[in-house]
Amino acid sequence: ISYPADPAFSLEAETIWMTEIALLVRNRAEELGREPRRDEIEALTAFAVERTKALSAVDYLQALRRLHGHALRMVESTREFDLILTPTTGRTAPLIGEFDTRTERFDHETWAEQGWRFAPFTEMFNLTGQPAASIPAGLSSRGLPIGVQIAAQPGRDELVLQVARRLEARLGPLQLVSDLLARHYWSVD
Repeated sequence: ISYPADPAFSLEAETIWMTEIALLVRNRAEELGREPRRDEIEALTAFAVERTKALSAVDYLQALRRLHGHALRMVESTREFDLILTPTTGRTAPLIGEFDTRTERFDHETWAEQGWRFAPFTEMFNLTGQPAASIPAGLSSRGLPIGVQIAAQPGRDELVLQVARRLEARLGPLQLVSDLLARHYWSVD
């Protein structure tokens, strides 16, 4: 299938989650009795707070309505399928620090593009609410984890869990992947 890949989909979702970030920062500021200092929040969080200052309640509700429309079109485009199988990510894991969200070098456009290239498959189901699960499927030639994602129609959580369990048993125990990752990336004392 080719699911609806409308660029506005990500923009609408971004409006929603950035507003949620701004709300969390505001709630914490109220708890502390002061605004956060610049060195207390990362660049992406500061960007979200600034971006949402220009939004109105109508802007937020319009983004929510449009996002709901995108989600309905996605669910409708997959209605004839019991299960949808995708890679978990669009590429292998990025290097630590590759997605700069913390420093003054943070660039929203670069970050958004990197994020879309990395996780185009999971984002869609996060926003539609369709049940989905990611299963470890092995390691890349560089030793990085690779996964598969199983998704289903709304309300079919049990199907996703049943198939995920069977796939995980077939592809090998999760502990094997954890052990390999521990040997490749972390020193074990």
